[in-house]
Amino acid sequence: MFWTKQELTLQYRKQRDRRISDLCEGKCAVRRETDMKIMIVEDDETLAGEIASFLAKWGYETEIPRQFDRIGEAFARSRPQLVLMDVNLPNYDGFYWCSRIRQISGVPI
Repeated sequence: MFWTKQELTLQYRKQRDRRISDLCEGKCAVRRETDMKIMIVEDDETLAGEIASFLAKWGYETEIPRQFDRIGEAFARSRPQLVLMDVNLPNYDGFYWCSRIRQISGVPI
């Protein structure tokens, strides 16, 4: 019997989730990659689209805000688990938005 790459990946994830669940003894939630939302803050639309499409292939949900003066509002609304931030942005730079996000959340940036 031959397995496709997708079937192997699915089998691996199921086994991994079972192992994590066993280690936690049912006291912790298991997070799968498909449950993770990633915010991509990038003013180059082509680059942002390529990153989003690559992440979608691996089952990640992405959010790409387009109003660069309202990144904080977009972050609060979408509540991502990871932020990929460009440093050179219009209006305010990425360092400014990192500090603003850090005031309300400890997500990796």
